[in-house]
Amino acid sequence: MNSVFRVTALAMALVMAPAISHAQARHVSRTASPQASVATLPNAAVADGEVRALDRAAGSIVIKHGPLMALNMGPMTMEFVAKDPALLAKVKVGDRVRFTPAQAKDGTLLVTSLVVASN
Repeated sequence: MNSVFRVTALAMALVMAPAISHAQARHVSRTASPQASVATLPNAAVADGEVRALDRAAGSIVIKHGPLMALNMGPMTMEFVAKDPALLAKVKVGDRVRFTPAQAKDGTLLVTSLVVASN
């Protein structure tokens, strides 16, 4: 009976470990550096949005966006860190943009590409 309990507990631990790890990876850290290593996204998708705020000194941008399919997120307004701060040089608050979102291994949300959308 004791060995059945151990086998069951081990099986549950093996099944739950990836789910717990995934939940921890989804936690967003606003203190991480833009150089944090980026998790590979199998089907990275470009998203559309509107710039709501910029902090070029901090390398961050707030975007009101539609669904982020690559990150399995719905529409919302959120802050991203520019992977390369130079991406923020040509945008201003109010611009419609197309961008590629990514999530670093530490959970930081990144913008890896950013262009002003043509009207």
